[in-house]
Amino acid sequence: MVLESALTKKIRAKLDKKYGTDLWLRKIHGNPYQIRGLPDLIGVYRGYFVAMEVKKPGGEATDLQAFTMKQIQQAGGYAAVIHSFEEAVSLLDTVPEPPT
Repeated sequence: MVLESALTKKIRAKLDKKYGTDLWLRKIHGNPYQIRGLPDLIGVYRGYFVAMEVKKPGGEATDLQAFTMKQIQQAGGYAAVIHSFEEAVSLLDTVPEPPT
């Protein structure tokens, strides 16, 4: 059984290797003082805010997490629940090229 924390670490390492400095990505560590519902990984790609809620295969976002991701999308950012590196890449593929 894989832990979400281990899955998050693995996905982030692969993203760092694939995108290098083109993707600024940080892990949000939950604690009693943290805003509830924030996605696990937040960052900037191609000038757009991106957020990823990492779940084990078959896992779903809580209502608060889903609401937060919807707010990010409504504000022009990109957000999704991901279960794998491939799903993270799929989300990043939806981010348009920056204007020239």
